[in-house]
Amino acid sequence: MKFEGKWEDINTRGYVLIRNFFSGEELRVQEEKYLLAPQSATKAYYSKTASSSALKLINHKLEQFLPFINNETDLHVDRISKGTYFITEQTKIGWHSDFESYYIQQNHKNFLTFWIPIIKPEANKSGLSIIPMDRLLENAPEIYRAIVGRGAAKFYDDHVEYEKDGEIVRIPSPVAPNEMALTPEISAGDALVFRPDMFHCTQDDTTRRVALAVRVWNSKDVINKAVLMRMSKVKYRRMLQERGTFAAVLGAFWRWSAPQITLEQLSEFRERVERHELRELFIKIAAYLLLPVILWANFRTAPRQLREPNRKS
Repeated sequence: MKFEGKWEDINTRGYVLIRNFFSGEELRVQEEKYLLAPQSATKAYYSKTASSSALKLINHKLEQFLPFINNETDLHVDRISKGTYFITEQTKIGWHSDFESYYIQQNHKNFLTFWIPIIKPEANKSGLSIIPMDRLLENAPEIYRAIVGRGAAKFYDDHVEYEKDGEIVRIPSPVAPNEMALTPEISAGDALVFRPDMFHCTQDDTTRRVALAVRVWNSKDVINKAVLMRMSKVKYRRMLQERGTFAAVLGAFWRWSAPQITLEQLSEFRERVERHELRELFIKIAAYLLLPVILWANFRTAPRQLREPNRKS
């Protein structure tokens, strides 16, 4: 492995590049694992879920990185998520910062994505385009201040729209996203490590590319039920679309009978559901059945307008 940059660049640029994260043999095994992987439950875009055996090949490497990330960046991470495969043939996503993880975790301050192509015929095609955080700060400081540490944002040609306190806020941009963008040349087996509050998009879909994405996060971070239920129309639709995912989040609050829980408690609830433990399984089913009614009851009283930010704030 060879680093281009240092871990501390995560604080300023928002990303670091690791060449040859996977060896040739590891890539061959990962490709075999991908071909056997089932489609994920996510409805917003097409993806496949990495198996536990596929993740064993990567987790030991990520575990070695955690102390360096904690010591050399402002992040505090101690857990590794499940993995997802993204395929250009079915998924081409425009400029955005991550939605689902932000709706669940309610901030992106202690969260990193390891994005690793396992099938990528050409280094200069079908990669990931990014807007480095230092470029965003230099060219569009108001947008930078609004989105840093957050998520659920889209960058259009002349403005950004993002979720804040149950509303969609619009900020004009003095610079188009493509004028600030950078597209690193990445080969199969390289890893792009980046913050999910950094704007990114699919470079192109002209070649068949499959990338494995695995996240690291902080189990001690706290999430709030009231914040989960504070939503714009965009969030309301996404939570309905990903009903199973958000039923598990709501069910975790019910399971622990608390208005606030840690991400560790959420993870434990999900694991118990996967093991078909009866109490947790019953709670998840109840949450799944009741979620549309609960979301509608919260959404109907929420503001729906698109607003400009308060310039004095």
